[in-house]
Formats: sequence, C-alpha cells, structure tokens
Amino acid sequence: MPIAQPGDTAPAAISRTRLWQNSGGVQLTPVSGVQIGVDAVSTRDLRDYGDSTTLGRVIRQQRSSLFGTDIGVETQRLLTTSLALTPRVGAWIRPRATVGSSFAFTRDPNARQPLRTDDTTGAFRVPAAFSNARRLETGAQLDAHRLGQAIFGDSSGLAAWLGRITSLDVTYSEQQGSTFGQATNAPGAGYQLALGGFDAFRQVDRLLATSAGQTRTLSTGGAAILPLGVRANVTYRLTRGIVWTLRTDEQVPIRTRTRDWPNGSFSWSVSPSRALVGRILTNINARVGYRRSLSLNEQPTLATPGNAGVGINSTVEKTFTPAASLTWVGGVLTSVDLSRASSDRLSAGNLFRSTRNTQNATVTFSFRAPRINPRWRSNIRTTAGYSIADNTTCLRRAGEETCVPYVDSRQTQAQLTMDTDLPNNMSAGLQMAYVLNEERQTNRKISQFVITAFVQLSTSVGQIR
Repeated sequence: MPIAQPGDTAPAAISRTRLWQNSGGVQLTPVSGVQIGVDAVSTRDLRDYGDSTTLGRVIRQQRSSLFGTDIGVETQRLLTTSLALTPRVGAWIRPRATVGSSFAFTRDPNARQPLRTDDTTGAFRVPAAFSNARRLETGAQLDAHRLGQAIFGDSSGLAAWLGRITSLDVTYSEQQGSTFGQATNAPGAGYQLALGGFDAFRQVDRLLATSAGQTRTLSTGGAAILPLGVRANVTYRLTRGIVWTLRTDEQVPIRTRTRDWPNGSFSWSVSPSRALVGRILTNINARVGYRRSLSLNEQPTLATPGNAGVGINSTVEKTFTPAASLTWVGGVLTSVDLSRASSDRLSAGNLFRSTRNTQNATVTFSFRAPRINPRWRSNIRTTAGYSIADNTTCLRRAGEETCVPYVDSRQTQAQLTMDTDLPNNMSAGLQMAYVLNEERQTNRKISQFVITAFVQLSTSVGQIR
C-alpha cells in the first residue's frame, strides 16, 4: 500500500496478491541406462475479485474448493517430462535416445472480457492460453577401429585402415510444438504430455492453434587422419521444417529447408627434418575450409481466394578459408590467412548478391636491442601486419541481367608494434598504424595515420602493516 501524504487528492492504488503454489518433481533410474523425470508446478489465485464486473462473477463460478476450503482458480500450470536411454550394446557403438516434453498453461483474471466456450451460446470462461513442445533425439557414436577389429580381427589391415577414422557421430532429432490463444479451459492430458501425431498439435477440441511447428534434423560428422599427417573434418546437416500459422480463420503452411553440404576442413602440420629444410624452417601449419549452405522458404502469398500463390525465398552461402603459418629458425613466425564469403539471396524474383574478401599477413619476431645500458637485457618484440578487406553488394531485379552494385566498401590497414621491458620495473612500446577506408558507392575516402608511444612503470613506495 502506498504511503499516505496530507496533500494527496487521488485515491490510493492498492494492489493485493494472494497465491497458492505447489511444485514437485520425481527423478527415477529404474535400470542402468534409463532415466525418467517429471516436474510440475501449479499456481492458484486466491484473491476475491468481487461480483461488480462480469469477469469477477465468472471467476467466482470457476473457483474450486478442497475439503470445504476455497482454493481459488488456477492461473498457471507448468509440466515437464523427460526420458533418456543410453543402453550398452557393444564396445564399438554408443547409442542414445532422449524424449522430452513441456507444457505451459496461463489464465488471465485481469482480462478485459470473458470468452465463451462456444461462439455464441456457450458458458463464459476466463481467457486462457497454453502451449506445448516435444523433442525427440536419437543418435549413435561409432568407434570405427573397434568395429573393424570385431569384424576383421585385430591384425587385419582393413581394421588398421578404419582406425584412421577417429570419430563418427550420427544424430536425428524431431521437434514439435504449438501455441493456442483465446482458449477457455486447459486441454486434456494427451496434449499436456505432448502425445499423438502432429495433427494433435494443430487442433484441440476444434480450436485451431495460433502457431504449430515441426522440425526434423539429420546431422552427421566425422574426423579422420589421412596420409602425410593430414587431418580431415567433415559434417553434414539437413533440416526440414513446417509451421502452420493462423491467418484469419484458417491455418496456412510455411515450409523451410536448410542443408549444409559440403562442409569440412583439412589441416596439415609438419616439422621438417633438420637435414634438409628444417635448418631454416622448423614448423609448417596449413588449413583450408569450405562450407556451402542452402536455405529455402516457401509460404503462401496474400492473394485473393482462388488465386493464391506461393512465395519462395532462397539463400546460398559459400565460405572458403585457407590459412598457413610458418615458424622459422630464430623464432620468426609468419602467417597468412584468406577468407572469401559470398551470399546469393533470391526474394520475389530479385537477387541480392554479397561478397566479402579478407586477406591478412603477419610477421612476428624479436631482436636484441643495442647495449646502451648493461642492465637492459630484454629483447624488442616486434609484430608487423597487413590486411585488406572489401565488401560488395549488388541487386539484380527480376527480369534483368545486370546486377547493380549499391554497396562497395574497402579497407586497407598496415600496423607495426614494438615493445620491450626496461630496467627498474618499466616497459615501453611504440605502435604505428595506417588505415585507409573507401566507400566507393558514395565516392568517399578517409585515411588515418596513428602513432602511439607508451611507458609503463610499476613500483611500490611502502608497506602497510
């Protein structure tokens, strides 16, 4: 209740809340490799809303009693379930499966007006909303080396070849869920536990879901050691989804599809023999990666009845990332990395094409400073870098062949950093940088040259006791 003041003229705004909440959970492990869990929370509103309003009288009608005691009306319910299976089948395979569901129910006693259980003749009820979700995931991790040993024997050459596959995993998942608004009562136990097929998510007691979605994903990945010390990582992912959304008095589907393939990388690391190249080059690291992603979206257009169409939007993304680093005798490290990313997005017949290129080169080394002071024994650490980046985007309208650029920005940067440790707990450094930014679509160019010098001193002047 607000604090009253002598000069108050407006009536006090009083807020009272009386709630009764119950919660509980059970976690079971009946046998090895099986876990079961159930959790529930229920909140009831014990406040008396009177009978001066229509909604207040409806709330009184929906109140319940327990052993002759008024326990109000339920305003919130949460229910979650889980089941996990991790059976032991063999040493070469580790299967797994999980199923989980969630349910949420809310009733709004502060709504403006009540709802009818039927369109015009049903009883009045407090407006409510509810939603649920179910997730199923199953997969297995395979040990190719042990599988080869079990099939071909321990000394088999094929088993040794399969041993180059260090990891292999396959996963399939399915998600379903829906949301209902403008409801009058809580749904049945089947919906609360997310049982049944996808149609049970789209409609409950002739009430259409505001939104109902289903997503299925298949993914797999593995790593292998190839000859000459090359390591490979490959992944594949395919996702299909459909969302039924309520548009006026009917549900319309929106379909999506995403595929990541090819998607992988190759890396190579070697230390050359000191009898040959190793005298000047101590280590070589190289890596190259490539990824292609395709996304499709299909949804009905807002057309007149009998002339409905389907709008298709698609996006293709490609990324290519090679990189290499060399370690030379004397602690000199050189590295180069490139990145090229492109994206083609097709929407309503218009093509938006974007391209981004990045190139970086770095040299890191240290050298001994002149003996100006005998106590100065630290080396001067030096890093020199150069980078180029450009980003372009163009638009090709439907029915045209030319892609007109409307974004063309570029950046060039060079930087030199030197720092060292000085005697008497001091350190110093110098940094020089040159940056050139170009916005070619607006014919603008800005260049900057920055010099930064610093000295840092760490000392103590006493001791606190």
